[in-house]
Amino acid sequence: MQPAEPQEGPVRVETGQGSPVDAEVNALMRATARRAAWFFIGSIVFALTVGATLGAFLWLSLTLQTNLLGNLSVFHARSAHGYGQVFGFTALFVCGVAYHVLPRLSGRPWRASSLQRIALIGLVVGAGLGSVGTLIAAGGWVILLAHFALVVGAAAFAWSVRLQLRGSSVQPGLLSVYVQIGCWWLVAAAGLPVLVPALRDQAPPLVWEAALWGFAANWIYGMSLRILPASLGLVRLEGRGGPVVCTAHQLAVLLWCVGMAAGSGWLPSEVAWLSRPGALLLVIAALGFAYGVGFFRARATSAHPMPGTEKFLWTAYLWLAIALAFGPLTVAVTGAAFVGPVADFARHAFTLGFLTQMIFGVSMRVLPAAAGIPIWSERLRDYTYGLLNAGAFLRAGETVTAWGGSTAWYQWSALSGPVAWAAFLLFAVNLTMSVRQGSVKADRG
Repeated sequence: MQPAEPQEGPVRVETGQGSPVDAEVNALMRATARRAAWFFIGSIVFALTVGATLGAFLWLSLTLQTNLLGNLSVFHARSAHGYGQVFGFTALFVCGVAYHVLPRLSGRPWRASSLQRIALIGLVVGAGLGSVGTLIAAGGWVILLAHFALVVGAAAFAWSVRLQLRGSSVQPGLLSVYVQIGCWWLVAAAGLPVLVPALRDQAPPLVWEAALWGFAANWIYGMSLRILPASLGLVRLEGRGGPVVCTAHQLAVLLWCVGMAAGSGWLPSEVAWLSRPGALLLVIAALGFAYGVGFFRARATSAHPMPGTEKFLWTAYLWLAIALAFGPLTVAVTGAAFVGPVADFARHAFTLGFLTQMIFGVSMRVLPAAAGIPIWSERLRDYTYGLLNAGAFLRAGETVTAWGGSTAWYQWSALSGPVAWAAFLLFAVNLTMSVRQGSVKADRG
């Protein structure tokens, strides 16, 4: 089995000057980028309000044993934080990246603008209703409406991605498989409270786990097949192992979620044991993916198109290993329920260290490159990297204390929320200014 040559970065549709067809393609590409911008704007708004901002106040209240939430309960604040980060920030940002990048990967403009509008409205309304509804304890009917809107938005996104990739020559082929399956995992996660009334009065871990391991992990794995070889010089192996790993990951997420469902009480407790093989399979699939994409082999020499962003990608997969070790692997080995401080750290190692870091790193590489512009500030990019990883590292204090270690780390971990929030703010400023300078360049052109 021969190693494949490193893939190039995202394909840009190159057009000539003066051809009516080329002019039309250019216009459609610019329109696609403008529509994608609304998803980025919505994502940042959620992150800097009920997402990262509310999360920072919540963690400060818990670690400092003080009340910074006013009349809000910890339970309702945590639920609203989940809606803001998972369905607001993450889902909207992934949609924006998809609508901006997939036309360039597939080599053809995006024309399904009506589905894009439905996806945007559905996800914004759903994440907004979920966040506000849990904050004010409005009742199950508000959560039902929120998830109905989320299902509509997620389904519109999934179908638009299917239409875009159907018949296209996106390579490698598993990229298309991962991202399309990820879309339908988002639909499934959003639809659970619609189908199960018991899940409407709370924000159960089941919904977050389905969205994170099903939707987010699949999208990151899929895009990594294209991004990592070009960015890190990894040499990917071609062969039959890729589909096996992809299938194993889907089965792992399913078993993991079934176990969570039993723990939530709406499936028989006799099937709760399925979370252990699901957890172990999550770890095995992640190792198989890392091996197949080339993490454990010598790197190929390649000129990095935007040096400085590759550290986000290396560190993100390190945090994935940490999240797997403290989360699924711990569950698989000990049989303990996925609750408590260790589980909380594992989830934040995934969301902050892996997911958010991949979003930041890929965005600051791919979006400017696709628009033909440099990142606005390399210094802000590096500050963002430092702050994000410091925030994730500080969060580990709760695990050290839970395992009988020093409480000093836990006290310092109060800074985790504000430090991570500062990373979100710097990222938002840098990306906004990068897009703005690209718009000015296009207007002048």
